[in-house]
Amino acid sequence: MDMLAVAFGNAHGLYKGEPQLDLDLVREIRRRVDVPLVMHGGTGLTDDQYREVIAAGISKINIATVIVNTATERMIKAANEEKASMFSISEAVKQAFREWSLHFYEVFGTMGKAEMEK
Repeated sequence: MDMLAVAFGNAHGLYKGEPQLDLDLVREIRRRVDVPLVMHGGTGLTDDQYREVIAAGISKINIATVIVNTATERMIKAANEEKASMFSISEAVKQAFREWSLHFYEVFGTMGKAEMEK
């Protein structure tokens, strides 16, 4: 499937200051093209900003930085525990991914919408 990644004030990694997102530009692009629009650089937006970019026409939001940073912090903390093990470390990483995923499913309005193949 073809997708179009658009730049409208978004940036990869952590934002330095408040992002100035041009949602009118997203709406105009959405009106002119017939492919899903992708936002690179979603880490650091508020939940309301995520909802606004989705409403403007963004179909896919890349948010790796916040998830990876949290998983790394949890991994380091678990590794420094007195009874650290590969199991406790990997569980801490999995839990970070799980928590952020559930959060974003809720914010993006996708919770419970996936269909499983039979």
